[in-house]
Formats: sequence, C-alpha cells, structure tokens
Amino acid sequence: MADEAASQREGWWVLQAQSGSHEALNELFRSVQEPLFRYVVSLVRDQHLAEDILQEVFMRIYRKLRWLREPQAFRAWSYQIASREAFRYLNRERRWTDQVRDEAVLAHVPAAETDGEFSRELIASLPQLVGELSPASRAVVARLIGQPITPQVLIRIGAAPTLAEASRATPRRPIDEVFEVHLKDI
Repeated sequence: MADEAASQREGWWVLQAQSGSHEALNELFRSVQEPLFRYVVSLVRDQHLAEDILQEVFMRIYRKLRWLREPQAFRAWSYQIASREAFRYLNRERRWTDQVRDEAVLAHVPAAETDGEFSRELIASLPQLVGELSPASRAVVARLIGQPITPQVLIRIGAAPTLAEASRATPRRPIDEVFEVHLKDI
C-alpha cells in the first residue's frame, strides 16, 4: 500500500515536472537518489564511480523525462536508466583494461626478423593480392602505406561511387605510383 502511494506521488511529480515544475523534478530526484545510489554501488562496487554514474543517470532522466508516457513507472524507468549507464561504464572499463592487457602481451612478442628485402615473388603477386580485396579494403591498404588517394582513384577502385564522395580525399600522390601498376588491371 505504501509502495502504491509512493508510486502515485511520484507519478504526480512526473506530470508536474513534465509541465515545467522544478520543485517537482527536485522531489523526484530526492525520492530516488538514495535507492539508485545503493543500486549503482552494488553494480560497480565503487562509491566515487557510483556518484559519477548517478550524475549521468540524473542528466539522462532530466533530458528524457518529457517522453515518459507512464508516470507511475518512473521508479522502474529510472532503475533501467541506471542499469544501462552502469553497464555502459563497465563495458568501457573492461575494453580499456583488455586493451592495456593486450598491449602488455604484445610488448613481449619478439618482432619477426627480416633482412629488409621482400622476395620478388611476393612483390610480383602484390597487385593480384590487392585486386582480390574489396574496394573499401583497397582504399584502406593505400592509406596504411601512407599514400593519399585521389578522387579519381577512389572511383576507379570502386571505393566511392561518385566524384562528390571521392573528392573528400586530399590528393598528393596517386595510388598508381605506389603500386607501380595500372589500377585498371586491378
């Protein structure tokens, strides 16, 4: 019964806040601040981080409150937003730690020894290998070897269907000179 009364009161505050009442918005935030904080702390296990996430949650609630169609569902809606924000942060944090871990592993991998020369067979097969790539991959290969691509080349390799799209590239040296082959054969 008390939960139903609280839900009705929050529903009324939602309607008032949607109409522009700052007092009602403050009451809404006060009503869910402590429970949301405890919930976010239980997810992220760090009080300072939970405070930051809760601030993002309140910003998101503030921006999206006008689209809440069921005012009595405010509390559940706010928990859903808190969950998404917490998991968004945790995913970002996990990707970052995974990347750091991967970089540490890569630092211990010995580099392949080369004499600085590539075999003539590999060099001769390069145009054919590049020709088997998709148009977008060809453009990426050209950029990876540090060569700008002219708009005409982008059109010829099929990476851009129109001159307008292709003209976004800044031409300095055409890709033809890089591979020393004619792209019409690719």
